[in-house]
Amino acid sequence: PEIPMLLHVLSQRLPALLDHLLAQRDHKPVKLLVMDALTELFHSHGRVSKDTLFERSRNLTEISVHLHSIASKYQIAVVVLNEVVDVFDRSLDADMGRPGELLYREQSRWFNRADNVPGGSHKEASLGLVWANQVNARIMLSRTERMRVLDADDRRDAKRPRFESPQPASTQATRVRRLNVIFSSVGPPAALDYVVLREGIVTVPEDVAPASTMPPPSAGSRQRPTQVLPTSAVAEAEEGPQDGSGDEWDEYWREADAHDDLY
Repeated sequence: PEIPMLLHVLSQRLPALLDHLLAQRDHKPVKLLVMDALTELFHSHGRVSKDTLFERSRNLTEISVHLHSIASKYQIAVVVLNEVVDVFDRSLDADMGRPGELLYREQSRWFNRADNVPGGSHKEASLGLVWANQVNARIMLSRTERMRVLDADDRRDAKRPRFESPQPASTQATRVRRLNVIFSSVGPPAALDYVVLREGIVTVPEDVAPASTMPPPSAGSRQRPTQVLPTSAVAEAEEGPQDGSGDEWDEYWREADAHDDLY
């Protein structure tokens, strides 16, 4: 019942609340809508099938329609929190598809992963291609393996509450995190490092610009994996391992080609 309830809120309750607030002169308009977290509504303990994927695609599209309508009508920024899943290397006997076929697994790294972060290729966003086609921008926050000791110059621009007295700069190493704009409808992909301090979130300059690890895919030159790499914990929000999810999606998209009425 959670999905029908969400659809009711997005189609009836939330627009009514926004209209009510707009009618009151002493209230500031709502400018931000945060949904935390959409993926939890689609967790399933059963086996993924063609029918369940069709139903999930329909629900995701309907939710997206309501969110786009609200954002356009009320000029609201909408942020939907997603989750990440583990990406496993294929076994030697895995189905590699027909000759010349570009599998979903190889396509998804362009819109689901942060491949410019070491270890970022082992985590990808949930909800698949259907949801990726509904959003205008995808931002991934991750924890790197790097530590940094911030000096006075790094902390100079950090904001400090007025009621706090200046504190001496700490020499304790701080975990460096990374923000990646994987894709956006208004700009190119970008990335920056940041740290979380008492003063808030502070961006830090990169020590070394990360090299791109995303060579153009080649359907005719796919090679079978020869080594299983360890999975790095690079995402702050993690979902349990979803082994074999790539194979199920590949089968789903091959079957979907035969359905002309699939949106």
